[in-house]
Amino acid sequence: PPQMQVDSIFPCHNGSYLNPFQNSFFVTTRFHEVMQMKNQLCSLSPDKSTSSGRKCSKGCPKGMNTFLGALTGKCINSTTYCEIRAWCPLENDPYISPENLLYGVKNFSIFIRTSVQFPQFGITLTSGKDPKPGLSLFLLDDILSEASCSSGSCFESVRMRGGVILAKAKYDCDEDTDISHCFPTWSFSRIDEGDGFNFRSARYINTNSTERILRKMYGVRVVIVLFGKAGRFYIVNLLTVLGAGLGLLTIASLFADFLLQTIWPKREKFLHDKFLKVNLEPQVPMIRRTARNAVNEDEKEERASNTTYAELKARYIRFRSTSSVPNPLLAAAPDEAKNDAAVDL
Repeated sequence: PPQMQVDSIFPCHNGSYLNPFQNSFFVTTRFHEVMQMKNQLCSLSPDKSTSSGRKCSKGCPKGMNTFLGALTGKCINSTTYCEIRAWCPLENDPYISPENLLYGVKNFSIFIRTSVQFPQFGITLTSGKDPKPGLSLFLLDDILSEASCSSGSCFESVRMRGGVILAKAKYDCDEDTDISHCFPTWSFSRIDEGDGFNFRSARYINTNSTERILRKMYGVRVVIVLFGKAGRFYIVNLLTVLGAGLGLLTIASLFADFLLQTIWPKREKFLHDKFLKVNLEPQVPMIRRTARNAVNEDEKEERASNTTYAELKARYIRFRSTSSVPNPLLAAAPDEAKNDAAVDL
């Protein structure tokens, strides 16, 4: 940036600006430092941003403890605040300036190595030693962009006041396939509701701890949460589910029958039709006759199907010879009639 000199080097020693938290990590974007001395008397910070915490108008009882120190019982008229014995000068938080901003933070690469176990299947999964973009390697700017805000505005907001990002890694593994290809799905969201995030740390200088450097740091805290499930086909579970389903069907039919018999407005008709008694004894002779007639008809059809052509022709000739009705075919062809008579002879 043009505000910074080329020869200015910022000391990032002892990992002070990448402070680890439990199940999370912190990346500093802005900081402020103040040199303090022990057992000093003060009532207001040099920039008047931090006070002893008690106005003189409320009284200054000696020995009363405040957030920053103990009251001495003296009122400082120039500041209108009670005097305290504490680490002085009190912490001040000046306006943002190029001297207390860290540049290039949004381009930091973050390697998140995860490990998850499924004890029931005896499986342990890790993200591996090699960084893989989108799986274990992320840019801080990409994380902030995905946390439901645009890249530029979100980073500037977090850069000044800090923020808390929730990073969720979800596993959904099928144990019947190649488990080595089961990777988490990442999602990021901001959970500080715009209040920001900062914390303080102190570094003591001399051996008797009478001087210290109080450091207040703003930045991004990323909280990591792992969850998920793994499944495998198991025949016992399938049979259990099927049995439970059949049991539910039986219960459903019984319940429906109970409702129809007790609650349904037309339950009397339902009960009458369900328990209707039918007397079949008077109809037994008729059923037997119908059965015999059906048997006789079947026998006639069977005999008719076994009759040959010669038998049918002979029947026809005998019928014509005994019938008084003239045959028009014999009258039209007398020669054929003689031949037929010859056949009768």
